[in-house]
Amino acid sequence: TWDVADFPGTSAGKLVYGNGVYLYSAGTTHWYSSDGYTWTSKAFPESGSLRFDDGQFTIFNNSTKVYTSVDGQNWETRTLPACPNSGQWYTFGAGDGKIMILPYNAKHVLLSNDKGVTWNIMTDVMPVNATIDANFVFGGGAWFAVPNNSLAGIYSTDSGATWQTATLGSKIGAVCYFNDSFLSVPYAVVVS
Repeated sequence: TWDVADFPGTSAGKLVYGNGVYLYSAGTTHWYSSDGYTWTSKAFPESGSLRFDDGQFTIFNNSTKVYTSVDGQNWETRTLPACPNSGQWYTFGAGDGKIMILPYNAKHVLLSNDKGVTWNIMTDVMPVNATIDANFVFGGGAWFAVPNNSLAGIYSTDSGATWQTATLGSKIGAVCYFNDSFLSVPYAVVVS
């Protein structure tokens, strides 16, 4: 059963839930709600990708910083180390209390084991120079990513130190982890 609730936002964005709070992001403005019906607007520190894991919201601004918050309203700024070879940190995932960031068209991995306080760069560990827009998730002890326009995914079960490939059979538009399985859509449904 679905209830319809008025929402003040007008643009497409990202919705996450954690610590009793719904957080909706659309650019640098976001709304938060404790019940899904009453929403309050507040400016984000910066626009970017949004995740919730292990009691913490995280925003990644696609190159130099992450912002962390427990309540979705008060944010701490965390500056990232520079990407090797003048590269650019590009997409991120959060899982198991860790934050992992992958670069644009390179083989490096940036990992924080303490929710963004300190960072470790692992150079040239991925099997391909990958550009991954949004298809990067954690689940079941594995980090799984699908490079853009690829028929293969890459995954790591040791926090990014080593990576393997997984043949998918078709190009993937989105991937998630649910009920002990990775699910990918829309070009084809692949459950592993």
